[in-house]
Amino acid sequence: MAVQQATASSAVGGLLESLQTHHDEAFLYVSQGLSYEEQGENALAAEMYYKGLEKLTQGMNLDCDHPGCKGPEWDKARTLQRKMKSIKGEVEFRLIAIEAAGGAPLYGDRPPTYEEATSAGAARSPRREAEELFSIDSGVQIFYVSAGGAVEAPPEPTDLHVYCLPGRRDAMFPDEKSPLAWLQVGTWIYPLVPKQSPALRSGYGAYIFPNIDAQLKESGK
Repeated sequence: MAVQQATASSAVGGLLESLQTHHDEAFLYVSQGLSYEEQGENALAAEMYYKGLEKLTQGMNLDCDHPGCKGPEWDKARTLQRKMKSIKGEVEFRLIAIEAAGGAPLYGDRPPTYEEATSAGAARSPRREAEELFSIDSGVQIFYVSAGGAVEAPPEPTDLHVYCLPGRRDAMFPDEKSPLAWLQVGTWIYPLVPKQSPALRSGYGAYIFPNIDAQLKESGK
């Protein structure tokens, strides 16, 4: 019995270590992608995002849900996978926005990931053109407010756009019938999902949103 328990504990430890490794490597790629995107290097950003997605997919493919996966260690593994799923959805939004804005096309000439290669109808997606629903060409000021109350802002106002991709649905919300849509202010991107994406209009006319970029940068903590 003691030998069996030791073997099971070792298996859980090995899976958790592998899962944590995939998570940490994905975080490094995504962080580098954000840095490149902020510098306007969209092709390099897309390359880092794709590498991050591969690591996230590998971690999410580890089986933590079979009947024997019980106990605090398995709960920790499932929590980490849920976190990775959330990060994956946010990174996919950034890739779609880069491609729609005329950056690196989705998939392009890169090899498909394991998930893409084994999925039904795995032909590479053609270049998609986003439909612009609303825009302000200049004069939009964005402020970043940290959890500690610190406020930062880009030195110059920027542009604002609202896009959608007709016929494309959000994989994170498969039951949602509305087209995939997002708000973009400069390089900052926010997915717009009915009844899912929180937003607040202040008394002085400013709109307040969760900072997804900050969530991605903190995803490795």
